[in-house]
Amino acid sequence: MTTKLPTTVIGSFPKPAFLPIADWFDSARQYGSMDSPDVTRSYSAFSASEDDEALFVRAAAEVIGLQIAAGVDVPTDGEVRRENYIHYHCRHIGGFDFDDLEHRVLRDGAYETELPAIRGIIRHERAPYSPHDFAASQAVSPRAIKFTLPGPLTIMDTTADCFYEDRPRLAADLGDTVNKEIRALVDAGCRHIQVDEPLFARQLDDALSFGMEGLNRCFHKVPKEVTRTVHICCGYPDHLDDEDYRKADPASYHALAGIMDELDFDAVSIEDAHCRNDLALLEKFSRKAVVFGSVTVARSRVETVEEVIDRLRHALDHIDRDRLIVAPDCGLGMLTRDLAVAKLQVMCAAAAATWDRKDCADTTTARSSPDHASIKKHPVSSAHRVLRFLQKFRRGSGFLLGANLCPVWNPAWISGTGGNAEKCDGEKGGSDDLFHGYLRYI
Repeated sequence: MTTKLPTTVIGSFPKPAFLPIADWFDSARQYGSMDSPDVTRSYSAFSASEDDEALFVRAAAEVIGLQIAAGVDVPTDGEVRRENYIHYHCRHIGGFDFDDLEHRVLRDGAYETELPAIRGIIRHERAPYSPHDFAASQAVSPRAIKFTLPGPLTIMDTTADCFYEDRPRLAADLGDTVNKEIRALVDAGCRHIQVDEPLFARQLDDALSFGMEGLNRCFHKVPKEVTRTVHICCGYPDHLDDEDYRKADPASYHALAGIMDELDFDAVSIEDAHCRNDLALLEKFSRKAVVFGSVTVARSRVETVEEVIDRLRHALDHIDRDRLIVAPDCGLGMLTRDLAVAKLQVMCAAAAATWDRKDCADTTTARSSPDHASIKKHPVSSAHRVLRFLQKFRRGSGFLLGANLCPVWNPAWISGTGGNAEKCDGEKGGSDDLFHGYLRYI
């Protein structure tokens, strides 16, 4: 029987309200923009106490628990300690000025803000910060967690260079600081490490001319037993459901794929749910695993399981099953907690129910026929598989499954369509809850 597709998340998660810090996503929710320098200044004035440390650990436990309950195989701690995924790293290395911010227009004019400045040589002379953060979060997780760090090109785009005026040299120095943290993480026992380089999709010339060398520096001397991932998305908008934001052109993926496939890391993470790539892109990755963005992170609409299954099945026409990993497009921090959880539940249910079309002689029949012989012939397409997967978490994850689990495949129960689906006992579903009566929040 075909096993479920593995699942992960990319990084951020909505911060619990009890935390003593705000982040860029809080700014987006409050002001309709992620570029508020107030968050940067507020974090600069923050000094964590022992009580605050306990809150960060509590938040990590909560966020990790929600992800695992939804079915995520490799969670993150939601980046609960960070004001954003870039500047947190910069605060721990020399050369950055967070007091006298510089005004800049960024990302092809997509937004403008005030940024920390680079005013000296970038040096990482302090003890690494990541082993403590990783160990504190791993201690409250029953599964191995993934740790994320920003890549050199992305750091450069979100800071103001007032010193180097030499982009390749600056990228090299920043890559060395990331490498110091990664190697310290490895020594601390971390086995899932991701470098975020969304700017590759927007600054293609820089990515090809010196960005790849920056990645090589990041992963220098990192052992093969560590899963090394590079994440490239097309960017966050200013706020949720902002359809006018100028995201990066996803065609950049095609220009990057060939050379990235040859670099010495294990997986490349791409956006797809929002941008809907030409899936022939996946054929350009012959060596890498692909972390495939399957739910959007900047739209409030929750996808249906059937929609995600359909897209994953089309993806499997272009890549080997054992190299496809299911994830959101990017971090979930812009969403509310309820939306983030709902999207993860849909994503993980779809990953559990997706089979290759080549594994089934007639997938249409397998998905629509109500007879038991069809289910036996196509076991991975039966409702049993999805419902068993969800039932594992029926109490610990904050939702309950109905008691009457019908053994007959009916896509209406899984996709969120066909609200009057028949239940086993002949009752009508008609519920607006996710999975129409079989899943309800408590």
